[in-house]
Amino acid sequence: MAVIVPGGEDSRLFRFLKHNLPDRFFSLEKPVFCFSAEEAALLPADTICLADSAFSGKGTGHLITCGRSAKDTFTFSSREENRASVALMRTVSTPFGTTEPMEIPVTFPAGTDDFAILGASAIWMLSGDLPEETLHFALPDMDSTPKTDVQNLNK
Repeated sequence: MAVIVPGGEDSRLFRFLKHNLPDRFFSLEKPVFCFSAEEAALLPADTICLADSAFSGKGTGHLITCGRSAKDTFTFSSREENRASVALMRTVSTPFGTTEPMEIPVTFPAGTDDFAILGASAIWMLSGDLPEETLHFALPDMDSTPKTDVQNLNK
């Protein structure tokens, strides 16, 4: 599979995902995970688009929302400063197969962006390759990027 995010490999969201997902999730094989519904409209029909719940347009492929609303496909069933339970709220069919509703525990540094947590968790859940225990996310080394706006990994 491949992962595409707005801003490409220089974005904070991409660096977070690259730091927290296995390398096999970044090969150029299908399916493609895209974090921009607008860009997903230009990609093949089997693209899995993980969009912020604020997105109101239509993309091609599998549009899956991540946010704090009960209407979102992926949301938090609980959220604390550095741990949460991420829930898949409904059955989802993707090129990986069918994934039934589930909940997984995750840990992360305080201040980590919600969309980054939900998006990374969604990729793990949809891949069907979940570790047996809690997912542990970490912030990548940001020394080579500006230190401003560290909490907003989408930019």
